[in-house]
Amino acid sequence: MKSRFAKFVNIFRILPFVILALVLFKLTSDRLIPSKKLSEPVPVGEENPASPLPSSNADNLLGKTESALSPKEYDEWCQARDYVDLSSHEIFQKFDQWVYDFNKLDCLNEKNCTEHDPGKILQFHALGSKLALERKDIFQKIIRGDPQKAIAMAIPQELSASLPLSIRQNIETWHSEKVDLKAIHVCFDPNHPEGLIKRFAKLGNGQQVRLWAYGKREKIKTIDGLAIWGVSLEDDFALADTAYQETSNQQKQPVIKFAGVDYAYRFESERELFIDELEKAERRVSFISRRVSYPIMAGSSSLSDYYDKKYDLILTPMTWHDANNTAYFRNGRLAVIESEKENDFIHDQFKDAKVNGFDSSGNQVNLAWIGATDSADQNGSSFDPDTNASAIFEINATEGDWHWLDGKDINETISDFDSEFNAMWLGGIEPTNAKKDFGAMDWSTAEGNWTDANETYRLPFIIEYDLGGEPAPNLVEAKGFRKVLVVPARFQDEGYGLDGNSAPLTDQFGNPIYPELVQDSFEPVSQANLASAMEDVVQYFSDNSDGLFQIIPVISSTVTVPLDKYEMTESGGANLYDSSGQFIGAIELENEELDPFGGIGEWGVTMAADADEKYDIRSHFFWGISSI
Repeated sequence: MKSRFAKFVNIFRILPFVILALVLFKLTSDRLIPSKKLSEPVPVGEENPASPLPSSNADNLLGKTESALSPKEYDEWCQARDYVDLSSHEIFQKFDQWVYDFNKLDCLNEKNCTEHDPGKILQFHALGSKLALERKDIFQKIIRGDPQKAIAMAIPQELSASLPLSIRQNIETWHSEKVDLKAIHVCFDPNHPEGLIKRFAKLGNGQQVRLWAYGKREKIKTIDGLAIWGVSLEDDFALADTAYQETSNQQKQPVIKFAGVDYAYRFESERELFIDELEKAERRVSFISRRVSYPIMAGSSSLSDYYDKKYDLILTPMTWHDANNTAYFRNGRLAVIESEKENDFIHDQFKDAKVNGFDSSGNQVNLAWIGATDSADQNGSSFDPDTNASAIFEINATEGDWHWLDGKDINETISDFDSEFNAMWLGGIEPTNAKKDFGAMDWSTAEGNWTDANETYRLPFIIEYDLGGEPAPNLVEAKGFRKVLVVPARFQDEGYGLDGNSAPLTDQFGNPIYPELVQDSFEPVSQANLASAMEDVVQYFSDNSDGLFQIIPVISSTVTVPLDKYEMTESGGANLYDSSGQFIGAIELENEELDPFGGIGEWGVTMAADADEKYDIRSHFFWGISSI
């Protein structure tokens, strides 16, 4: 009896293991033996619902491409590359018909409608919401694949504003503002080996969007303060390829919408000149500054208002010197013409005024002064906003070599004009009349060509003011730590030595003593003075940030940049140090300070990094520092 009871106990002990073994066997069988559903044939081009991969790519587990990815894994940036035109999708015709029917309704508020069945009104609105949702999905794909078409197809802003909220929240929104655009080059897809450029921006309402570009901005890089316009739907933004939008205001007048503001204009030349200024501002974006400095439009309600501030048309005829002095004392200068568009604008001002001038004999002439001269005695001027006054400088014009009053060579300016633009000078060449040294525009010609005039001519003129560009906003958070690399530098020919080094210790014959020990001894500024100056800088930022912003100055040893400060010339006569007058003579050269391709600053940073790793801003000595 006891023996039989023991057998039952043993059976119950092993029973759980037997059950576990059967369960494992069943699970293994399910993995190894395909179900009947999986073994059924699947039509070509359709996905097997029981498989995580399309049937056509079942063997491509390791070489995973976008066609093998599930919709969630398939990056939408890749979808844009593989976009097929959806602009003729039937949903657009259906939704447009609904909008047309909506606009025919006299009663838009279903609660107060007495002419229509409230139930039908509700049904109509429900249909609109359904169509808007279907359209939304297709329109987002068009934004990603063809942003230019998306902008062209977008519902006009005035029309979308009249639609019910339930519709508006599922259709595109128009924008015109300035953003900081961030561009990131990525390469993650074997089917697109060249990689992609992803662009992002935060809109004025705080929304983060992905930007889809085309045309002139198809390859746009990271830029701050960029004027944009276009349409967005959720987090996708169709970016227009210009900074401005040409549209009309409520009075049906043509306007240019720029950064959210409508600017009307009187003349077509105003419009063209403003567009030219915007495009020039974007072309000036460089390695040194990634922020666009557009024309300052604050306080201007129209382009005419803006140009009335920039240009002052003086109709009282004056001699050249009187006109030039008038411009100078008003902190401006006689108009300097730097483009075909600007020439057209100034030409229009004179044509519209129709004020004649007078030549030396008192005869009427259709001329007006412009800021051009080939007189060697004529200086130029520029407005200094720091002193709020104009400064005079030499422009180095000579007979037959005409310069603008801002110092630019006119030949170089004309070369920047449209290649199809006719020669600006009457006759096609710069005049060389010794008795006529000052430039004038003949506004009676079709092109507004230029000619030379005697200083005694009395002519109307235009004063041009330098309004400057938009200043960069102070958006840097004054908090944390920043390392500042300070590099004292000297030119390679600066100091005492003739071989590029400075070795003041010489023998009686002028030969350097121990040149290997006294290399480059000339110090443009001492380390002690630099350290003292940087202490003041550190204290300034600390005081103005309540101690939250700390600067850590890193002062390198003095470096020698491979640039010359002087150029040897003939001395022009005997002097104390060179009785023959044949050897000692030099002029000081001008070197760009911030040129990213060989300027003083760029060379200084490079030479400091070569001298010691701790002065290399790319080394681990600067790791963890968010800005330099």
